[in-house]
Amino acid sequence: MKKKLFWLSLSLLAVTAAGGYLFYRFRHQPRLKRLTDNFWAYTLINKVAKITDLGFVHYYFYPNSLDTYQLFIKGKNLEILQLSLPDPVTTPVVIEHNQEVPAVFVDPQGLEHNVKVRFRGNGAVHWAQPKKSWRIIFSGGDTFNGLASLDLIIPEDRGLVFEHLANFRAGKLGLLAPDSWFANLTINQQSQGVYYVTEKLDEAFFTRRNLTGTLFGEKDQSETWNVNIYESVDRWRTYPEDPNHPDFKYLKQLLDLVNDPGSSAQEVFQLLDKDSFLAWRVHSLLMASLHQDKSHNNRLFFNHQTKKFVLTPWDTGDRTSTLVDIDETFNPLAIKLLQDPQVKAERNRRLAEYLNDPVNRSQDLEFFENSWQSLQVPLMQDTNKFHPDLKYLLDIKNYRLWMLDHFDNLNRQL
Repeated sequence: MKKKLFWLSLSLLAVTAAGGYLFYRFRHQPRLKRLTDNFWAYTLINKVAKITDLGFVHYYFYPNSLDTYQLFIKGKNLEILQLSLPDPVTTPVVIEHNQEVPAVFVDPQGLEHNVKVRFRGNGAVHWAQPKKSWRIIFSGGDTFNGLASLDLIIPEDRGLVFEHLANFRAGKLGLLAPDSWFANLTINQQSQGVYYVTEKLDEAFFTRRNLTGTLFGEKDQSETWNVNIYESVDRWRTYPEDPNHPDFKYLKQLLDLVNDPGSSAQEVFQLLDKDSFLAWRVHSLLMASLHQDKSHNNRLFFNHQTKKFVLTPWDTGDRTSTLVDIDETFNPLAIKLLQDPQVKAERNRRLAEYLNDPVNRSQDLEFFENSWQSLQVPLMQDTNKFHPDLKYLLDIKNYRLWMLDHFDNLNRQL
């Protein structure tokens, strides 16, 4: 009887593993995508597929080298947070999480900090499942490693290690980008798993870098969620939000130039730092980022010293294909400037310089591998994550192949 049960269990595991592999391998096919677009069906599929995690139990015997952050939140406050969330089926996008509650944050050195916490992230992927993304806000001038707030984001929303790589590449290109790393989180001594941790891109981000100016980004509003924010200055906000901020006049001048068919790239560069734009565009191509588009993830910093805007990469997006057209973009600012042959030629020159430097390829691959090495064991030990281990391992395999192929894909188009 025990022998039959063993073989039955092994067969069930094998069938589930095979089914899970085929599902996650071909999940972007139209018929399967209808299932992934259905919240309840996709949730059920992932719960069943997690049976295959039994094949990766050996990871629990490996040491977890990441720091652990502890949050202590009273039960009634956790309930308040949970009740503040909408039904993810009827409201898959939250414009802003307004509900904050007090908590205590204990850092890896054992020091306690009074904080406020809330959920973060517009999409339901951040908050519809047991593992949620968090924002931690330190109180009364207190900081952690010089930061007044931390964003703890589920790693799969940032391409596991790819957004971390994006920040590394931004630094090499001379762009400003948030510091990022990985850490474990517990809430009331219950493990929440591993997170991608990043500083918030806000006014304090630039102050820490000894820069003065105004940061602009799109408004989080349902009526402007997918509209062209470059059509109107009213669709932008400052950080912190100030609708009467005097620097809006410079943003309006920039948008007017973008929307004027008769304006030239040289006129735009009177208000926009040219090196910043070219570096940002090269960075976007390296990351195959179409996520910084006409509506989302735009961060323009108006530098008071230079009286020009600079671009900062933010949430560059998921990578799923090597077939990326070098001239494909949905960002109106990029579309406007790349109409100029000289701007496009300079972009191509800078991109070729990066691609053809063997040091860049080896550095990027080494950073990717080291980042994954630090994340892999904690991620496999994370029982709170939504997907089964199998999917994450398939994703990282595809991401690695994508990164190597993408260098060649871009080179072929130059």
